[in-house]
Amino acid sequence: MNLSQRYDRSVEHLIAQTAERTVAAILHAWSEERDAHIVITGGRNGSAVSKSLDLELFRGTAEFRDAKSGKTPRALHIWFSDERFVEFENSDRTDTTLIENIKLTRNLITFHRVSPPSRGSLNEAAENYSKQLKENLGDQRFEVVILSLGEDGHVASCFPDIPDSLESGSPAIAVWDSPKPPSERVSLSLKQLAQSHQIYVMAFGESKREAIVRSINEASTSPVGLLRGSSPHGNIFVLTDLN
Repeated sequence: MNLSQRYDRSVEHLIAQTAERTVAAILHAWSEERDAHIVITGGRNGSAVSKSLDLELFRGTAEFRDAKSGKTPRALHIWFSDERFVEFENSDRTDTTLIENIKLTRNLITFHRVSPPSRGSLNEAAENYSKQLKENLGDQRFEVVILSLGEDGHVASCFPDIPDSLESGSPAIAVWDSPKPPSERVSLSLKQLAQSHQIYVMAFGESKREAIVRSINEASTSPVGLLRGSSPHGNIFVLTDLN
């Protein structure tokens, strides 16, 4: 994959641009008469992206709401880059907030959620998410993947010092010892995340400066470097407000 860095001192502008480009990719998939699949991250960045994406998609689908157009949109599938292995009602859960942020276009979207502990073990949750990916995505690529870069250089829940999370060939993986609590999570693997036309990695704030340098320079060992090496196709854009 091609790797490039995009700078803007306005985080809001970078997020708005990402939402615009994501919606353009969604509409392109629909124009080819196929469902669109995207991945979004959790946390503060994911929350901001989900709100911007909802508004931009609402604007972009105006023609579908016009009864005279006779056009019907395809489905949009939203996958979550990773999820903490807790119950749906637990405040540590990240996908709940993202889903609640999407109000205007919810009827167009199928949300794919990691199953909670009450429905099986951590390994079973990862296997179930892998099964969902195989059944719904198949050999198709994600239109867009949106990730956040951690201070240690991790993306999704693929951490630099946990080899299993970096090297797995499964679509989704069980993470038992995340450095940040809660320790048990389900994450899309780097191999699966790499199967995308466009990947946006958000790295905002001074605390991310060293992680950006490592991600770009340590091409063979950093999670972003391994992500880049997992596919010959597509583009990775590291978005930052650091000059």
